[in-house]
Amino acid sequence: MSGATRLKGIGREVERLAKEGHCVVVVAWTIVTFDELVRDLEQRKPLLCRDLFGFDRLRGQLTVPGSVAIALANILSTDVKPITSVPVDILVHGRSDSAQSTTLSFALLI
Repeated sequence: MSGATRLKGIGREVERLAKEGHCVVVVAWTIVTFDELVRDLEQRKPLLCRDLFGFDRLRGQLTVPGSVAIALANILSTDVKPITSVPVDILVHGRSDSAQSTTLSFALLI
């Protein structure tokens, strides 16, 4: 699957989930992928989480229905304890063995 096809599919899924009232977090493994996702999802006005300051804002956004965030995998932390009744979906662009466990730990805490 090409990168453009993958981005298009993620964009469609983000749109669908956000319209259903879910909070959507899209995870990028690299800054290049992060920038591609920012360009592709700009119409949704996503929260951008490039660093720990962005992660602090992400914690609060997990309770906002229809919100979208793009996060670098290496900033995700297990220090998250959101109290939310909003469904949260985490979409991961690509694969990486090194950051996979961090992303999974973050997802399990939500």
